[in-house]
Amino acid sequence: MDYPQSWYRLALKLSGVPNPVMLTNPDNLSYADFTYSYTTSPTIKALSNDQIILLSATASATDADVAEISLENPLSFNSSTTISLPNFSRPFFGAVTTISHDGSSTVNFPMNAGAKNNFNSVPLDITPNAGTIDVLNISMDNSGNYPAQWTETGTGVATANHTIGNLQSNTQYAVSVDNTVLAKYTANSSGQILFNYTGGYSTHTFSVSVISSDATVSTKTNSGYTVSALSGGAGTISEVEFATPKATFLNNLNFATGSILNTTSSSLSDPIVSGNILVNTAQDATTTAAYTITVNPAPVSGGGGGTLIYSTPVPSPTSGSGPC
Repeated sequence: MDYPQSWYRLALKLSGVPNPVMLTNPDNLSYADFTYSYTTSPTIKALSNDQIILLSATASATDADVAEISLENPLSFNSSTTISLPNFSRPFFGAVTTISHDGSSTVNFPMNAGAKNNFNSVPLDITPNAGTIDVLNISMDNSGNYPAQWTETGTGVATANHTIGNLQSNTQYAVSVDNTVLAKYTANSSGQILFNYTGGYSTHTFSVSVISSDATVSTKTNSGYTVSALSGGAGTISEVEFATPKATFLNNLNFATGSILNTTSSSLSDPIVSGNILVNTAQDATTTAAYTITVNPAPVSGGGGGTLIYSTPVPSPTSGSGPC
């Protein structure tokens, strides 16, 4: 750097490897040579609040859509700023992003008093057919790799194309809108799913989840049932009270998230009887679990005080056995 400090100021941070170093120029030990590379994405077109300091706007060297914007609020009170980003259609985590049909966006960043915050874009590309879509309330999945839930509010929008990234390739995912499954998709080799939402716009909550192959059933506390582990997709449910109504029986069970119970099966009678088979299908619509049910014997009067006891089958005597 040959410019006086009063003309040009540059901060250099080394990271990415253990104990990074910079070597001085062997021909002039007072200097260190380095190459500064930069990207034009994301481009900052306008900043609404000049009291909020824009520290940096950077993008990944391998993917210009992976962006980070760093801001500082030197004020003693909470504030915010809105930044215009041409040719950028991904929302930012922790902010409200308004995405236009022309591929540009404006992002409102909330800033607490005295805070320095880094805001990162999420791997969710949205292109409305017209108008704008506000994207907010983003929550990431447990791994933090992809958006698990977010809210969209459309203005003048009928449909919108969506691309969700950072997924596991060749893995099935369910996309839901307002807690109703819209469709199931398999992520491509790049770990993306693509879909076009055509259900019309007001305010909708979108969510993405891995489609489960879990079809297990468990018993609720105090039901008294015993549910065995599955073996080859088969199990048992025992200790069911005699003459238990079907609705009561089902209400005493927990079913794997997203699974589908075959409640119309003729093998479940009402009330439940021994030999009934409960079939539960996993969210993947392929994996099943079949549980054979055992019901306690019918209670019978013990006489006298009216005590009820369970009847137990007694083997019939065979000829030639026992006393004459």
